[in-house]
Amino acid sequence: MKKSKKLLEQIVEELRKTPVVSVVCQKFGIARHTFYRWRQIDPDFDREVSEALDIGSLVVNDICMSQLIASIQNGNMGSVKYWMSNKHSDFIRPRKKHPEDTSSKLPFSGISIQVVTEKQVSDDPDEVMFPKENTINDSDNT
Repeated sequence: MKKSKKLLEQIVEELRKTPVVSVVCQKFGIARHTFYRWRQIDPDFDREVSEALDIGSLVVNDICMSQLIASIQNGNMGSVKYWMSNKHSDFIRPRKKHPEDTSSKLPFSGISIQVVTEKQVSDDPDEVMFPKENTINDSDNT
C-alpha cells in the first residue's frame, strides 16, 4: 500500500489492539522494513507508534491476567501455583542471583595446569611431563 495519513492512522489504531508489528504490517500489506523506515523519517508517527505499542501491551497483559484468573477459578493448580509464587509475598521463593561455587560441579575441577617455560623444554617428552625432583642444572653450580 502507498503511504498516506489514513494508512498511518489505521496502523497506529491496529497496534493499540494488536501490539505485534509483523502482524499489523501483514494485515496492511506493507513490509516491516517499510514500517520501520516510516518510523525513522516521521517523528510524529514514531511517537504515536510507541504509545500505541505501550497501550497494546497493556491490553494484552489485561487479557492474559483475565485468562489466568479464569484458569485459577477453573481449578487449574498450575495457574494457582504460578499466581501464588509470583504475586503472594508469603509464597515467593527467594531467587539466587549468583551461584555460590560451581567449580566443584565442573568436569576436571581438580586438575592443575603447569606452565612450561623455555628453560624446561626438553627433547625428552617424559622429562617435561614428569620432571625429576632435586636435579641440579649445570648452570646452577656456578
